[in-house]
Amino acid sequence: MSAPPQCCCLQCVLPNYPDSLTESTLPGNHMEDQGRVFLKNNLHEIHIKRTCDERFSDFVQHGPSRTIHEEVDMVRAFYYSKLPEDCIYIFRRPKPWPGPELLTQLKDSGVFLVPSAHIESTTHWDPRKHPRNNSSTKPLTNWRLSTNLMERLLVSDLTLPQMKVYIVMKMIRKEFCKLLVGDRFGTFHLKLRCCVA
Repeated sequence: MSAPPQCCCLQCVLPNYPDSLTESTLPGNHMEDQGRVFLKNNLHEIHIKRTCDERFSDFVQHGPSRTIHEEVDMVRAFYYSKLPEDCIYIFRRPKPWPGPELLTQLKDSGVFLVPSAHIESTTHWDPRKHPRNNSSTKPLTNWRLSTNLMERLLVSDLTLPQMKVYIVMKMIRKEFCKLLVGDRFGTFHLKLRCCVA
């Protein structure tokens, strides 16, 4: 199963599972025609909704985050200790920054896999802007790569001029770029670009 850029699919490896398994017997999973089983990205949301229903409360969703009672804000994620191919651009580009010490920390930071619908999923698909592709037909199996540990390390190492450039670029991204490309131009790209300035 293919996934959009900066996303992946999590295949479940079930030893000795019977052929009689279906999506109804595995509620948090999606079963392909070929019999492969993939973890759905709404698995945690189903659990949170059930818990909130039992306690007569509700939650508000902001991206991968769920806010309950305006007090609890949580993001359920899987940690992956290796950096996927999408995340190692920073090690290949010519750079005066970051230094070798920080690069070593970045290589060991890993990523989180968070539930998120991609910009080209069927819920946001616009035939005038994006051609339909196979990856957009199963948005519930797409997990987004979150590089927040890597980003924290980069931001904590910025100089004052770099931090000012970063803040101005975030404002430009929010006011102008988001209207054109949506969420495909993220803050991670900004952190990489402003560090060269």
